Amino acid sequence: MNGKDKCNRLRELRRLICIQNGIPFTEEECTSSGDGCRGTCPKCDQALRLIAMRLAERKKAGLPVVLDEARKAYHSSLRQ
Repeated sequence: MNGKDKCNRLRELRRLICIQNGIPFTEEECTSSGDGCRGTCPKCDQALRLIAMRLAERKKAGLPVVLDEARKAYHSSLRQ
């Protein structure tokens, strides 16, 4: 798996987590490409931190944090 494939899979997991938890997914398409793309970057890391913060807010408010579809997608991607 090259860096861009990893980036796309991680972005899809973040998108699924947002959808399942009612968090707006406003992440812009990553512009890293070619051999320079390692699969993650400061922009992607920031998006992950924002989602983690929103999930913590949900948990603190007594709302469920759902990760089922993202977990299934992750395990499915490992089999490819």
